[in-house]
Amino acid sequence: MTYPTAAALRAAYAPDHPTCAACGVGGRLQLAHIQGGHGFRKHVTANVLMLCMDCHHGHGSIPALSKATCVALKDILGELDVAALAAIRCEEGWWLDKLAKGYAELAKEAMR
Repeated sequence: MTYPTAAALRAAYAPDHPTCAACGVGGRLQLAHIQGGHGFRKHVTANVLMLCMDCHHGHGSIPALSKATCVALKDILGELDVAALAAIRCEEGWWLDKLAKGYAELAKEAMR
């Protein structure tokens, strides 16, 4: 499968997401990938959120957001696409099992 570049995805995704998905702050936002490490990121809307630098990377005593929290945020935004995340992650392994066990629901519970 061919994926768009990060710049192309950001240009398409950012206008509808002007604030941090986690804290609501606007300004200098980053396109944050839910899964995939450096060089292995899939640039599709199902796999990204707009986050401020503090929420994306952590700051001081505030840790960076976990994958579980990012999945829950996608669900809260009404953008959670389990099938797309599973398809992406199947290329790398374990993600489908986590989703099948209700990973998003567990993450939402943890945020309450």
